[in-house]
Amino acid sequence: MPPQPMTGSPHIDIIRTRLESRAPQTLDDPILIPASVLIPVFDLDGRTRILFTRRARGLAKHAGEVSFPGGRQDPGDRGPVEAALRETREELGIDSGKVVVLGALDPISTVTNYRVQPFVGEIPWPVEFQMSEGEVGSVFDIAVEELLDPGIYTLHREHVWKGRPYPVHQFRVAGENIWGATGKILAQFLHVVYGWGDAETVMAGRS
Repeated sequence: MPPQPMTGSPHIDIIRTRLESRAPQTLDDPILIPASVLIPVFDLDGRTRILFTRRARGLAKHAGEVSFPGGRQDPGDRGPVEAALRETREELGIDSGKVVVLGALDPISTVTNYRVQPFVGEIPWPVEFQMSEGEVGSVFDIAVEELLDPGIYTLHREHVWKGRPYPVHQFRVAGENIWGATGKILAQFLHVVYGWGDAETVMAGRS
């Protein structure tokens, strides 16, 4: 990943420092399809906020669910970072050149056999969205300090998918239900950057 400029926000620079202090783990499984997502963050009035998308209602899969911008890595992408930035541009209209990539988390696997590589990036704010109507229904943002509240989180260890245990991370906050792959990635982000939760809980269902 090429060096990125400092953001000027001490809150955002904390995220970069924490991510740079560790090497992301690998997840090598030839049956998994490479994909990437971006966790978009920004500083507003001294509070770090995370941007989420709500998938369009007309989609065949995961309609209306909360997600991060991202998707399958295309053959023309020069790597997982470019895939995450391209998907963010296509879904939200955010210029890739204006996103400051702060670092990467550990990849996760999904029940649909994707290997998802999450990246964290600072986006410009305010920003004028140009959302892809076929993919994105709406966007919303939540302050990190709200997401750190242990009272909004549940780990469903008993969940089973196709006969095997598949723990589900769920955050219920600000009237939103964040779960599935997005919940799993969010739990890892909060743990790595802010020390939220314990490693055993966060890693549940990663692969």
